[in-house]
Amino acid sequence: FLIASYCRNRQMEKAESLFHDMVNNGLEVDFKAFISLIQGYLALDDKPRAEYWTREMRVSDVHLYFRDYRTLIKIFAQYHDMEHAEFWFREMANSQDSWLSTHEYNLLIRGYEMRKDPDRVEYWFKELRKSKWNPDVQTYETVIRAYLQAGRMDDARKLVLQMASNRMKLSPKSTLE
Repeated sequence: FLIASYCRNRQMEKAESLFHDMVNNGLEVDFKAFISLIQGYLALDDKPRAEYWTREMRVSDVHLYFRDYRTLIKIFAQYHDMEHAEFWFREMANSQDSWLSTHEYNLLIRGYEMRKDPDRVEYWFKELRKSKWNPDVQTYETVIRAYLQAGRMDDARKLVLQMASNRMKLSPKSTLE
């Protein structure tokens, strides 16, 4: 928890020092320590250090569970690092502990929507539809928003009509109305 606290307070040198002290004293570090460092550096817009800690995590003995993959996808998407978000999505899909769901697809779709990349939004929407999972209201709303931002009104209209044919309604918090 101390590493995470240092990272939240942007004291990355202290966080790294504590991490190394723990390792040098034979203490095990867990996923949370790595993710705190990765997220801390992403928040500081220091991608090289975030990538360094991502590599360190990958070569460590830390076992990743489905929720850990989900966390990595979410954090990288949140900071618009979609290449890493996609990497962890694929790692999750190929892991023994794979629990891919609509939620993980939505993380990628939302990340690309925030990055204003409607082509990648559409790509992942199509991938979701090809999978065993179904788009939910959040998926449709995000794709529609991406289309509207790109001026693709006809595509947005088609999805609204699809939602209606699937008996889906816009969420109460929707920004589409």
